[in-house]
Parts: sequence; C-alpha cells; structure tokens
Amino acid sequence: MAARPSSNKTSTAGAGGLRDRITGTTTKIGTLYIDGYEKSVDVVVGLHRRVAAEAPIDSVQTVLGAQADLIAGVGEATASASRKIVA
Repeated sequence: MAARPSSNKTSTAGAGGLRDRITGTTTKIGTLYIDGYEKSVDVVVGLHRRVAAEAPIDSVQTVLGAQADLIAGVGEATASASRKIVA
C-alpha cells in the first residue's frame, strides 16, 4: 500500500491548531498561577495585619501596618502586570 502524500495546507492547519491549544493551555496555567499568587499575598497581608493589631507597642503596629500595605501594593502591581503578560 502506497503512502498517502501529505498536503501542506493540512500540515499547516494541524500545526496552527496545536499552537492554539498550547497557547490556550499555557494561558490557563498562567492565570491559575497568578490566582494562587494573589491568594498567598492576601494570606501574608492578613497575617501582618493580625500581628499588627495584637502588638502592644504603637510603633510596632505602625510598622507592621505599613509593611502590610507595602506587600499588598506590590502584590497587586505584580499580579496586574502578570495578567497583562499572560492575556
């Protein structure tokens, strides 16, 4: 039985479909990773805020509150920039 010749159009379409599936999958994975990162940042910020609330010294409360705000801001900026790259 003779081998069936392959058409360039068929090969190109197959490669394009594969590329689209890979791109879609990596976008989903990237989005899930960023979602996980945001949840982790929220946990860390929440921890800093709880510790700040329990600190007996006002200056320690202020520093921990500022750290929580900084972590939240950097985390938000990082996630936002990452989403633009993944999209």
